[in-house]
Amino acid sequence: MKILIFHIFIVIILCISGSYTDQCLDRIEAVKLTTSKECLSQLTKLCQQKDLLLSFWDSSSRQLHSGLMATNNEDLGNYDQCMSIDDADIKVKYCPFQWATQLPKNSLQEAVALVEEYNHFTPTKMLQLLQNDTFSNIVRFEDGGTEKITLIGSMCIPDGCTPDEFTAVFNPYILPVNYNVKDPTTNCFTKGAASKMSTFEIAATIGVCIPFLMVIACTAFHAWLHNKNAGEPHDFIKAFSVLHNGKKLIEISRGNPQQIQCIHGLRFLSMLWVVAGHTFASSEVLPHFNEKDVEQWRSHLYAQYILAGPYAVDTFFFLSGLLLAYGYMKQMTEVKATKQVKAIPLMILHRYLRLTPAAAALFFVSLSFLKAIGNGPLWIYMVDSINQPCRDYWWRYFFYIQNYSSEICYTQTWYLSADMQMFIVAPIVLIPAAIYYRRKLRLVVYALTALIVLCVGITIGVLYIVDDYKNDYDTHSRLSDYLVGIIGGILLHTCRTKAIKMKKVVNLAAWVVTLVVMLFLVLYLNDVLVNPTKDKTNLFYPIQRPIWCVCILWIVFACHHGYGGIMNKFLSIPCFQIGSKLSYSMYCVHAVVILYNVGSVRSYQFFNDYIILYILFGNIVVCLIVSTIWTLTFEAPMIILNKMLLGKLGSPKK
Repeated sequence: MKILIFHIFIVIILCISGSYTDQCLDRIEAVKLTTSKECLSQLTKLCQQKDLLLSFWDSSSRQLHSGLMATNNEDLGNYDQCMSIDDADIKVKYCPFQWATQLPKNSLQEAVALVEEYNHFTPTKMLQLLQNDTFSNIVRFEDGGTEKITLIGSMCIPDGCTPDEFTAVFNPYILPVNYNVKDPTTNCFTKGAASKMSTFEIAATIGVCIPFLMVIACTAFHAWLHNKNAGEPHDFIKAFSVLHNGKKLIEISRGNPQQIQCIHGLRFLSMLWVVAGHTFASSEVLPHFNEKDVEQWRSHLYAQYILAGPYAVDTFFFLSGLLLAYGYMKQMTEVKATKQVKAIPLMILHRYLRLTPAAAALFFVSLSFLKAIGNGPLWIYMVDSINQPCRDYWWRYFFYIQNYSSEICYTQTWYLSADMQMFIVAPIVLIPAAIYYRRKLRLVVYALTALIVLCVGITIGVLYIVDDYKNDYDTHSRLSDYLVGIIGGILLHTCRTKAIKMKKVVNLAAWVVTLVVMLFLVLYLNDVLVNPTKDKTNLFYPIQRPIWCVCILWIVFACHHGYGGIMNKFLSIPCFQIGSKLSYSMYCVHAVVILYNVGSVRSYQFFNDYIILYILFGNIVVCLIVSTIWTLTFEAPMIILNKMLLGKLGSPKK
């Protein structure tokens, strides 16, 4: 194969050298009527500068290269070389994934065998060889073959031309290609395109910078008061002061009976699991040297440490329902039903103001200067593909209803939409529960359990009734997680002052059953992914979610009441409290961190477990740094301002 590539390259160079000067202008004249004036001018100059033309060709993808049988053949060319082309009259334009062609595999094998017969020959003999009909047919791949090798390539061309216009005159490909077959929406971009900002982007950037400036100013003023021993500043100053918010962020509580310590560990570890899953998913779509290894990796059981990441989202829904019910029971058990109903709007407003600032910051950062802070062959394409739904459907984003749409602004924010929707409907069950749980606790638990069964049944029914139902982000299929959490919050509140006694044998048996069930769910998920059937998919996904959450409920209950042993010690590690406080901002920003890493890729990547873990831990460290800034700038200030503006009336503490 290498010999074939080398010889074809020599022939191309010889053909260029021999006929370039005579035929170049004739080819330009032939396409004059179908080509723009700017492109014609640039093509004419390329006729006069072979070195410049070679730079364009050398920056573009090759059709024949090593590794055709192993890679996924989505070639990025040489982006940096393309962007480094410097000419006063011709600006460069990079076009990712612009063309595709197919090579019959057995034609390649015949070509290799034929070239081996001519292992030692001169360029003259090579030209004679090209006149041989058999070899010519093989090079043109006119004889078929059922097995095809698909090549997808990128191009570096003058900014005034389209790929079709450029290749009509200067075609570097010996095989026919089709343009824009992978993604018709893929756009070419010129050098410096990422740094150009529209009026809206400039205004959004200024808006994003205002909170940062307020944080700097308020922190400086707070520090000045502290050095002067002039007392504490106003609460508004504290809201944006890093000294105040940073102290709260690193503050660790020990032995507080009102806090469920193990929840911090569950929340933070679940967040790391989410980052792991999204890191793998993003790395999986990149071009790899060992594409077959990537395909086989999913079938390995040990790969479930990443592929079972969706269970982390179920844990988040469970914890959200648990904390809501636990706080609601503490505040509303002595309040009449009419007052509870009246408090619902204020309660929802508190929740909206709690979630929106950090999410809004993600929205405006993405639409403002994000494109300008990165570069790479896929950078602008990836940022635009994320930002387009944000521009078109911004109202879905801010009204938390985008999880029922196929176009989602930052895919991970579907969770925020589903969580907000569950929070809004939660009073339907929380108000009766707050009234009756003391007298009829069993009835409350049975009623909520019946609702869980109903939700699972509805989800299964939708999957069977609606053909090809593929919304993985709907709310109704996750409502069972939330309801299990509400049951857990009610039980924990009821038992908060009681001493729970349990025999060691019962405790051990419960732990064994819990861990075995969780392990089974993780491993069986692998079978569903590798060997999917309609019945497996339609039944397993709705049923496994509440079962997983029941297992998490046992872990929380046992750890909180002193039956967690080493598990409780691990989940209650003090530093997890800091990670837990950062988890919401981390959930918002981790996609940008992963996007930056993936969008900066220049060439084929090698895939194995070590490299994935290496990238994962790098993403985690960067996410912790960025989420700390995010928390101190957007999340923590709004928590204080929320209390200042609306107080605590009608809103359960979380």
